[in-house]
Parts: sequence; C-alpha cells; structure tokens
Amino acid sequence: MNKTFVKSELNNSEIFNNLKGCFAWALWNDPDIKSILFDTCKSDINNAIAGYSRVLDLISSKNNTSNFYGIQYLGAFEKIRIFKEEKPYVKVYEASKLRLEYLQQL
Repeated sequence: MNKTFVKSELNNSEIFNNLKGCFAWALWNDPDIKSILFDTCKSDINNAIAGYSRVLDLISSKNNTSNFYGIQYLGAFEKIRIFKEEKPYVKVYEASKLRLEYLQQL
C-alpha cells in the first residue's frame, strides 16, 4: 500500500495476510490518527476495525514487532509507549489492541 490508496475491502486485498499492510490499512482509516503518512485516506471506522482485527489475527501478544510507520511518535499510542535506552517503542500488537478496543466502543 502507498499514499495512492484505492478503496476496497481488506479481505479481498493483496495485503490480507501481510502484517505490515494490515496495520497500514488500519492506521490510514483510523479517524484519530493524524500523520502526513496517512493524509490521503478518508477516515472509515469500519475499515480501521477490520485492519486492527486482522493484525491481531496475524500476530501474537508475545511478538515484539514495534514502531511500524512511526507509531512511537503518535499521541494516540502515548499510553503504551515504552522507552529503551531513551528510544521510544510501541508494539504493533499493543497498538492494534488499544485502538480496536477504543473504536469498537464508538
């Protein structure tokens, strides 16, 4: 996926089994994520939920994958940001779980 995002359904897309792609899908559709990386997509809560849900299907809670797309610097993930040797980290699993729980309450 890139900034020339074409609207389609996640489960019919080429990224459906790609962790990083599904996370990008979620971020680009999340109405609370503001970044120059995601400025060409209209917010769509249902697409964001689908993306975060798929990420959680693809990754274990024990997985330490972190900092995709600069999430360690985004305010939406401040509560789960940790520091190691003064560098910020946000785990993709934790970020997806946090945002999914929030968006499902709306």
